Amino acid sequence: ELFGAENAGVTGGVLNMVSKSGSNKFEFDVQGTYESEKLRFFTDQSDGGAPSRTVVLIPNFSGPIIKDRLWYYVGLQVQNRIIGRETDISGQNPLGEPPQGANDHARGNLKLTWQVTPRNKLTSFTHYQRTWEENLANVTQYERDAQSRHDESDFFTGIIWESLLADNVFLRSQVGTSQVGDVTK
Repeated sequence: ELFGAENAGVTGGVLNMVSKSGSNKFEFDVQGTYESEKLRFFTDQSDGGAPSRTVVLIPNFSGPIIKDRLWYYVGLQVQNRIIGRETDISGQNPLGEPPQGANDHARGNLKLTWQVTPRNKLTSFTHYQRTWEENLANVTQYERDAQSRHDESDFFTGIIWESLLADNVFLRSQVGTSQVGDVTK
């Protein structure tokens, strides 16, 4: 299946993300979830499984900076996941009690929209993401002190110029830069 000129070489699916924009109304919303092995119903000791939990918090803010001219949107997401670790199959724990794994994410988006004139608009969009992971190596092969740690960040920022040149002619120009890599400690 073909996905048009922009994505003609794509062999998988295509995702188009459109972020929320601010308006003349101040808005705030927050979402959150909590998942835990301890909240599972109808289990007994034979089900096993080391206790794990995940907490996610997502606040979003938007509104005007200058009414009818300049708006902002800020979206954040914080996730903390503790991963219970099983002992080896013998139950002997020859390398000691396995440490809990941890997987943490922090993401943020900032979008500023400026209506320069009735027919021209400038938008800036910035996205930052950071991931921390630790103690995810195989517990039957690595001692507690040899467990791995990983810290990675992604950054993108760009601007978009949109102009209505005539009632049926629209110009959109955009440029951006991104950076992905391990964070040096």
